[in-house]
Amino acid sequence: MGKTRGKFFIAVLVAVFIFLLLPFAPFSAKAAEKSIDVYLIAGQSNAAGYSAKGRLNETFQNVYYAGEVDLWRQGARKGTATQKWLTNYKKSVTAGYGRTSDYIGPEYGIAKVLNESYSAQSPALIFKSAAGGTSLRNESAGQSADYGNWYPRSLWTREVNADTSPMGVQYNNFVENFKTVYNQLKSDGFAVHVKGMAWMQGEADLGRDSEYETLLKTFIADMRADLQNITGDDTLTKMPFVIGEIATTFETYNNEKVPSFIGVQRRIALDTENVYSVRTDDLTIVNASGAVVGTDKYHFNTQDAVTLGSKFGKALAVAAGKSDETLGSFKDGLKQPANGAISYTVGEDQRTVEFTVTPNDGYQISRFYVDGNDVIGGMNGDKYLTTWRENMTVSVVTVAKPKPVYTLSLDFDKTKGKAFLSVYSVAEGNPLTVTVTPDDAYEVESVTFNGEALRYDGESGRYVLDAVTASGAVKVTFKGVVPKEDGDESGWIVPVCVVGGVVVLAGVAAAIAIPLVKKRRQK
Repeated sequence: MGKTRGKFFIAVLVAVFIFLLLPFAPFSAKAAEKSIDVYLIAGQSNAAGYSAKGRLNETFQNVYYAGEVDLWRQGARKGTATQKWLTNYKKSVTAGYGRTSDYIGPEYGIAKVLNESYSAQSPALIFKSAAGGTSLRNESAGQSADYGNWYPRSLWTREVNADTSPMGVQYNNFVENFKTVYNQLKSDGFAVHVKGMAWMQGEADLGRDSEYETLLKTFIADMRADLQNITGDDTLTKMPFVIGEIATTFETYNNEKVPSFIGVQRRIALDTENVYSVRTDDLTIVNASGAVVGTDKYHFNTQDAVTLGSKFGKALAVAAGKSDETLGSFKDGLKQPANGAISYTVGEDQRTVEFTVTPNDGYQISRFYVDGNDVIGGMNGDKYLTTWRENMTVSVVTVAKPKPVYTLSLDFDKTKGKAFLSVYSVAEGNPLTVTVTPDDAYEVESVTFNGEALRYDGESGRYVLDAVTASGAVKVTFKGVVPKEDGDESGWIVPVCVVGGVVVLAGVAAAIAIPLVKKRRQK
């Protein structure tokens, strides 16, 4: 009986203990909740993954994958996608998550960079929703007709309906697919933290620079707001957004539509908070001889696709605080000018760089090149601010300053003489000479330039200023010559006489004559 009472007493104590702990149970569960960082990919074919995977075979165990590629909106394929892993996300990234299992997109290179920053206990996930050939504009032709376009949500004129119109379909797909993956991760016990987004798109919009600039800024703002609304994470209103620049060799070597379009992409990165851009001009699709070295003439080859992904991964890691590296370096170093110097400072957020050019004395900036483009028109004095992109090339041309030209004037009394200047406009440092001819009754009193006396050169008979350093006036003054009065005998009068037919001074003649007289008297 005692044993029974003892067991009952212990059972009661355990029940009371459990009851007391029940209020704290949610906190214990929350403390045990797993964390996962999510990185996003969106865009058209070079985001979706149209690059051959080749022999890539690495698997990145610490980075999960979820996504959808090329979801058809019409025709016989309506509602089907070439690749789709949403609720059934993958527990590692490997090759083959492109448009089919034979292709890759940026996810491979991004995972390659991120893998070491995460662990099996605290993984990352790459989420991708993209489709080839799709436009940011409200385009209804080409592959935008097949898959829909990325037209930003705040510009929609009606609700998106993939059955009736391509307007905003890709944008809407991305948001809905993200919701699915987000809710699945939450259901699996993860605390989800969105860290940034990679955007590789624009080939379908080449040549529409101005429209694209407005649309992409709107797209970024809308996407940030929608992701914040889904997650409740207010930091996503400033979510890091990384733009992949369009390849300069897309479709053809040195595609003439690309440079100005890249300028738009870089300007958006500079103008918009927490937006970055990564370069692709070191990745070749069509080479100088016209040969296709990409997977085809629109898409990167295997290695370049990995490199592009690595660039995205590095930028996203820096923006997410997962890397201490800066976002860029200088290709072949920073080229210093012959007559001056370039220095630079990097912004605290590691996304901007300000260059300062200091020409040597007597020199000025003639050209300032960033990635081969002369941007001197965008300089603020001796400074130039831009986004810091990987492997930038920066150089400056300095030239001797043109000497200022000074204007001279002449002031003199024309009734007393004449005066002439050698020049009436003269470059700094050149000499000035003044010729003065007084009339008969006058002589030169002074010749000055801005009040300072000029040097008289006896050999040339001119007045000289060795180097002109300012505009100003030459002033010549005359004074009258004092005439001799009548009967004025002042001066030397030398008497002469003739001795033996020779003209001699009178004093000398007297000295000769006196001894001759004396001799005659002695006779």
